[in-house]
Amino acid sequence: GDNGGGVIKGRSYGCKECFTRALVVTLELNPRDSDAWRALGDHGGGVVSGQWSAVRECYIKALELDPSNTSAWINLGGIDGGVVNGHSYTGKQCRINAMSLNPKEYCVQTLESDLKVGEAWFLLAGIGGGIVFGKDYTAHESYTRAFEQLQDLGMAVNVLKTKVARKGGSKIKLCRDLCDTASRGISV
Repeated sequence: GDNGGGVIKGRSYGCKECFTRALVVTLELNPRDSDAWRALGDHGGGVVSGQWSAVRECYIKALELDPSNTSAWINLGGIDGGVVNGHSYTGKQCRINAMSLNPKEYCVQTLESDLKVGEAWFLLAGIGGGIVFGKDYTAHESYTRAFEQLQDLGMAVNVLKTKVARKGGSKIKLCRDLCDTASRGISV
């Protein structure tokens, strides 16, 4: 139909059902497709080769196939983590892994799911800004958005002072430090 989906052999399928079915067929043909496993998780899981895979299982499978799949780390972190290749990861550890792999992608995906995440705006500013929902934010604009979202302005100022003091330091270390600071007390 015009809005996605369609009718096959008299049965009506919605857009989501069609997309999920396409992912399942993709995975049955190529069960080592990390991005398809991640996408299946994004759409609620599904039955692949006769076995149900829940959302968490889909993200874990994606990461077991490709530990550098930033989106899968972000999404697994969003559901409080899980066990990947025998190692247990908390939601926070998953987000730190995502930031370590690709700080900009982590920031953009986080902000495109919730524009009120102040620490993600700080991280984005720390790596020079980026494009969120098609708008290109400079580092200055990202800092401004961060300050708008953070309720504890004193904590935000301390984080910014730390960032300035570490000018020239590792961006990944900065991302980890900001995430740790945020988890200790910045309310958004």
